[in-house]
Amino acid sequence: VPDRSVAVFIGRRGILDHDLKVESFQNWISQSRIKLAGIGETHDDPAMGYPVARDLFQQHPDIAGIYIGNENAAGICRYLVESELAGKVRVVATGVSDDVLQGIQLGVVHCSINQNQPLQGRLAAGILYDYLELGRAPESPEILITPELVMRSTADARNPDALCAGSI
Repeated sequence: VPDRSVAVFIGRRGILDHDLKVESFQNWISQSRIKLAGIGETHDDPAMGYPVARDLFQQHPDIAGIYIGNENAAGICRYLVESELAGKVRVVATGVSDDVLQGIQLGVVHCSINQNQPLQGRLAAGILYDYLELGRAPESPEILITPELVMRSTADARNPDALCAGSI
């Protein structure tokens, strides 16, 4: 959405994961013609998404895109549906919660970046075991796991039980 505004929704500032997402997004956006309308903090409460989205859209009605940097998409998606903005505002979410998958099925969320937390946990436990039991330190202090992009075409295969029930 060149020459248009976008918004970012996170849990709250001061949490490393959320701060890094905002920082990365701001770095990327500074190299484009896209304007950052604002950063909405939902405090990791799905119910807070609705009033935060409403307030941000009232202040910046030209928002054409949203990045939801946590899995609390329900309130934000509900606001978009009720405001008849669903499908018109491009939405990139995070994770594969039922709310996010439902948003994808309804066309409210265009795609989601899944961080694959189960794999992260297994890998971390394996690295810790290797270090504590075998004395083998990781080869690098930073270990990156490639996220997966979940779209409508792949959401059904990801979680067939979370098919759209239309409750957003």
